Amino acid sequence: MFTNEQKKKALRTYKECGSVPKTIKRLGYPSYRTLYVWIEENESGGVDKIAKADEERKAANPEELVRMGNLALAEIKKLNELIEGARLQMDLAEELLMIKDTNPEVDISDLSTPDRALIVERLREKYPIHVLLEKMELSRNQYYYLRRIQGLDGDGAELPEEAE
Repeated sequence: MFTNEQKKKALRTYKECGSVPKTIKRLGYPSYRTLYVWIEENESGGVDKIAKADEERKAANPEELVRMGNLALAEIKKLNELIEGARLQMDLAEELLMIKDTNPEVDISDLSTPDRALIVERLREKYPIHVLLEKMELSRNQYYYLRRIQGLDGDGAELPEEAE
């Protein structure tokens, strides 16, 4: 969206050079269609008149403002979910690297159930358990079985070598 000052500048430039392509080339904006619309609007009453009508329309339509606000909130919620998902992926990658550092022979693509449960255990305070279990492809039964036989109390201790 362009400001009224940008519209006025584009229209002045157009009047000076008399050419839409030259105006766009000189300013770097707007598109051909947009400039033609501005020229037509200017000839029918000017940019100021159109800007005033836009302000009146917005002021007279609070439902539209509420709808736009709700759309913005929904978009913010989606972005926050994406950010949280990215954080989870980074934390999982760090945990995988820690396991790889302690045992270089471990194949990350074929992680054992105890190793996957260990990652869940380490991250369970930071993320919902159901999300971690889903990401690590681990059932609740497997995870809690491994916790029970190891006697874990949430301190992130090592889990047993194999349990399926």
